[in-house]
Amino acid sequence: DVAVYRLDEMPNKWVKCRTLIPNVEYCDTTFLRDKDVLYAFTFKRGRKSPEGQGMLYRFKDDTMDYKALSDSLEGTRCGGKIIKKNGRYIRVGQNCSREYGGGLIFYEIESIWPVYKEREIKRIDINDIRLDCDKKKYTGVHTYNKLSDIEVIDLRYPSSTLKENIASNRVHKVFVDKYVL
Repeated sequence: DVAVYRLDEMPNKWVKCRTLIPNVEYCDTTFLRDKDVLYAFTFKRGRKSPEGQGMLYRFKDDTMDYKALSDSLEGTRCGGKIIKKNGRYIRVGQNCSREYGGGLIFYEIESIWPVYKEREIKRIDINDIRLDCDKKKYTGVHTYNKLSDIEVIDLRYPSSTLKENIASNRVHKVFVDKYVL
């Protein structure tokens, strides 16, 4: 299901409030509210990794409409929340055409419904990312989020530390294992 959860107590007391899209196996769902209409951009996994299909759902006046956007692995899978900048919406997509986590593509959304249209404005390849504080080579980038002047990216290393493995297992337990029926 694609559902809305409320955090009642940190770090892992989550309460399911509402199911938006039942009986589906989607991932990386990102929401956008525009003119009192809620939209969900999501990725429907295929039978074989890494195939899949980008989907756009519209929730309006207690109805739900949807449409398939693309089967491309270039930017269809969401890679962060929709960014609102100077009255424009920017959608972040994962570029999985070569490999999962191969890069990010940023799109300006030009129209949402009934015709969805976006245009590419920037690409970031995993090989473009270097942080001064970290000399490691990264093997994947999956997410970019921005809130005010804080930017967050999700990077994958060739190998994880014990601390990273513990954190990853905790997140998996809270968000995946806990809600499987």
